[in-house]
Amino acid sequence: MYSRKYCTHCGSRSTLRARFDHFSRLSRGLSLLTTILVLGSIASPYAKAAGPPIDGTPSDAVELSGDKVSFGDNLKLLFLEQIGGVAADQDLGSLNLVERTELSGEYTVQLDGDIMLPIMGPQKIAGKTYLAAQQQLQEAYKTLFAKNARVSLTILNHEPIYILGSVAKPGTYDFSSGMTVLHAIAQAGGINIGNRSDIYDLVRENQRLELSLQKQRKLLARLDVLRAERAETKPKPSDRLVRLAGSDAEKLVAEVEHIRELAVAERKLRLSSLDTTIESAERELAAQRERITHIRSNSDSKFERANMLKDLAKRGSGNAYQYLQAKSEFSDVQERLTEVNALIAQIEDRRAQSINEKSKIETEEQINLEREIQSAEDQLVEESANASASMRILGLFDGGVSSYTEKQVTQFSILRRSVDGTHEIVGGELTELRPGDLLKVQLLARPGTAMLGRVVR
Repeated sequence: MYSRKYCTHCGSRSTLRARFDHFSRLSRGLSLLTTILVLGSIASPYAKAAGPPIDGTPSDAVELSGDKVSFGDNLKLLFLEQIGGVAADQDLGSLNLVERTELSGEYTVQLDGDIMLPIMGPQKIAGKTYLAAQQQLQEAYKTLFAKNARVSLTILNHEPIYILGSVAKPGTYDFSSGMTVLHAIAQAGGINIGNRSDIYDLVRENQRLELSLQKQRKLLARLDVLRAERAETKPKPSDRLVRLAGSDAEKLVAEVEHIRELAVAERKLRLSSLDTTIESAERELAAQRERITHIRSNSDSKFERANMLKDLAKRGSGNAYQYLQAKSEFSDVQERLTEVNALIAQIEDRRAQSINEKSKIETEEQINLEREIQSAEDQLVEESANASASMRILGLFDGGVSSYTEKQVTQFSILRRSVDGTHEIVGGELTELRPGDLLKVQLLARPGTAMLGRVVR
């Protein structure tokens, strides 16, 4: 159950530190020396690992009782169980301690705030000071084994911090105790104000603005032509187009009108053909109706003559042959009348079809015209919004990059993990960071300036 036992007597700490690894594997008779080393470590259980001494002070004697255990911390734990009781006048150097090797070792604080210890199970220590974490582990050991123990807690390393946004060198940086936002920005090369990306933003926004204004001029010219077509008037530049295009307004309208004429030429040709067909049918109808009037008049006279000859034949004073001839002539006239009526019906049907087709084309043309006008108006609204956004952004660049920087403020957003999840904190230059924090530096427009919102991404 116990792998090594230590006791302490006397001797310098520096000598014992150098010889600890060698003597720790010797027999129990040497445990007295190693216990002195252990007690020296326990006297400062939160020692920071690595690094040479500064001003004669050992690096592992830096007190970190104010720091807190964070996610991703890599810790080294040493569990020492006390053997026997402690007398009131007993010197600490004479304590008998045995290391619990199955518990000692390196541990990483998980995202749920726990470290997983053999036998003892999970121990939630994230968010606690290192002193509180050590005391918690000692109490947990005492509760489980009903024995006292000493726990040495050493920080091997922290999870790094992450910096992105408007800094010279975004990336990952080592965390150090007491690090603030200002320290982190200094490590990242400072805030990147007036850098090339800002110049690229300036050029890009100028290009976007010019492209948007160009689209607006074309859309306004198109709307002037389409609206004139709907009103059946001659198109002319609107006041808004004149303000945007100046002397080129009439030229733009003429160009759009020419393109529009080419686009509707086929439809106009079809309508013209239908008009010709309708006019031809109306002329034929007029001729055939005049003709049928004469045929009907002739039919009436033939009918009267045939009836008269029939009456004469009945009285014996008429010629039967003349009656039959008159009757035949009347039948011929009736046939011609039927043929003309059928021809008139065909002409009227052809005329009606042409009128219906023309009406359909005109209706579709009107619907398409309204759709094109609506589409152009929607695009114009969108481009106007784009131009306004570009002009607001460019307002930050008035007078160059120096003027641009005067119109913005720096915001520091910190994404921090906790047992409850990830939270965003808006901090300041002196806000203390924790291991694993993600620091996001943003340049925002100063309230009251041309643009409210983020500029540099």
